Amino acid sequence: MTDAGKTSEELLKELETLRKRIFELETLEEQHRKLHEQIGGIQEDLFKTATTDRLTGAMNRQYFEDILGREVLKVHRYDSLVSVLLLDLDGFERINRKYGYAAGDSLLKLVARIIGGYIRTSDSLARWDGDSFAILAPVDGEHALQLAEKLKTLIAEHEVPAACNLRSSVGVTQILGDDTVETVMGRVTDALIKAKLRGKDTTDLL
Repeated sequence: MTDAGKTSEELLKELETLRKRIFELETLEEQHRKLHEQIGGIQEDLFKTATTDRLTGAMNRQYFEDILGREVLKVHRYDSLVSVLLLDLDGFERINRKYGYAAGDSLLKLVARIIGGYIRTSDSLARWDGDSFAILAPVDGEHALQLAEKLKTLIAEHEVPAACNLRSSVGVTQILGDDTVETVMGRVTDALIKAKLRGKDTTDLL
């Protein structure tokens, strides 16, 4: 039977059925969109958990090493300028012993905020180990050394009840064309050790 042969009642019923189907499809589309957003949110949360240090909110060591590995490859291929800084708080163990671990944790959070608030969006900050922080910056060694001095000064300017003389030492190195993640971090660790041996509250470039 053609539409012309159908009664008005039959046509209205078909129209209502069509409207219901369209509504069902729109509902399914909305549900799909919400489910997609939920999945995206879960993935984002999982990524943040897997890459972030829970105490300070900075990157964790593993994720920093992943980023560093990619930057090392860029230096190999394009001879780009990239440096790594390793900043360590001086006398942090004494602070923990005298004021407790809660005070120490508060200081670590403060230092992460100080560094994170100053470095550029192109830089990367990670909690490397205990009271040390690693910074990746797309600059040469001399400019990285200037950044290290500035960060050291900013940290020293923050007077806090638990440690009114908060100081830090920083090792600096520029990534070379034949470097690996291991050689870069080994060299910047050596630079930090040299800074510590020079009396702390200082910087060293290797």
